[in-house]
Amino acid sequence: MRPKPNHAVDENGNKSFSYMCQLKEKSRCKKCHSKNVLGLELDRNIYEILKKNLHSDGELYKAIQEIASGSFEDWDSKQDRMQLLQTAKKQNERSIQALVKKLTYIDIAVMGEITDEIKRLGRV
Repeated sequence: MRPKPNHAVDENGNKSFSYMCQLKEKSRCKKCHSKNVLGLELDRNIYEILKKNLHSDGELYKAIQEIASGSFEDWDSKQDRMQLLQTAKKQNERSIQALVKKLTYIDIAVMGEITDEIKRLGRV
């Protein structure tokens, strides 16, 4: 939803607006039938909810502080770990492909060892 200005003005002189679904607006009400929401009323209600629930020992306050401080160490470490795992997987896949290509040149007596190595690399 996005704000859409109206021509009306409230008792305090604030310009009125509504939140309207963008799909509704683009399709001229054919693909979305949701009602528009009065912007000033919704904004006031959200402000009141935040004012009631936003105290320094609350979870919402702590979450906002974490976002504002930019402390996403846990997220960064998970991303780094994921990247390392993906790199290791790609390297193992390349090793497996190289071993499979070499199979055409290997004596049948050695095939068991190669198969075991391929299985080991596939599990990592």
